[in-house]
Amino acid sequence: MEASAQHGNTGALSGLHPFGPAARLPDAIARASAVHAVLALKDGEFQLGQQISLASMGLSLQGPVDAEGSALPRISCNATASPPCVSVSASHASFARIAFVDSQQAVAVRPSTRYVTFVDCAFEGNYGSARTIGAALVVQASAAVDLRRCVFRDNTAQQNDGAAVLALFATLVVDSCRFERNSAQNGAAVYALSTSLHFANSVCLRNRARE
Repeated sequence: MEASAQHGNTGALSGLHPFGPAARLPDAIARASAVHAVLALKDGEFQLGQQISLASMGLSLQGPVDAEGSALPRISCNATASPPCVSVSASHASFARIAFVDSQQAVAVRPSTRYVTFVDCAFEGNYGSARTIGAALVVQASAAVDLRRCVFRDNTAQQNDGAAVLALFATLVVDSCRFERNSAQNGAAVYALSTSLHFANSVCLRNRARE
């Protein structure tokens, strides 16, 4: 379970520098996002006791090229962390082959964010509460998010809307994604309010809205 980062051009993967074990992941992300670096996560479980914040210039967070399913690096926040587990307020960011799991409001994309992509990512077992909105992914006003080949499974928003994806006054592209067994008051898979939504080539199975 290691994280490594590369400063400079996000297209190159040479010159990686170790950032240590999972306990230091928030520090590695803070340092990498300040210079818009690539942060490459190796396989393993990254269970955190504090919120991860992506601010400043942005970040590319990537799992191993050949990782899929249960082999994806898994990021979760325990009960001591304030939601969301991952807060994105950078101008732009990208995530590839990362699993966000078992967290209260896993990822929130803030209004100051212009463009965020999630490719081959998984959001599983995340949950909401009376003091949060959504459960897995929340996209807030004016932010733009692109989801490609992502899986949303077993996310639950017991007391609110949008267990898998909640988009509010935002721009959202969903392409070739899978939504399965998500549960919410309304919009168990995708709840989009005053949002520009493009939804294509995606599958919704056994999601449940209670109203």
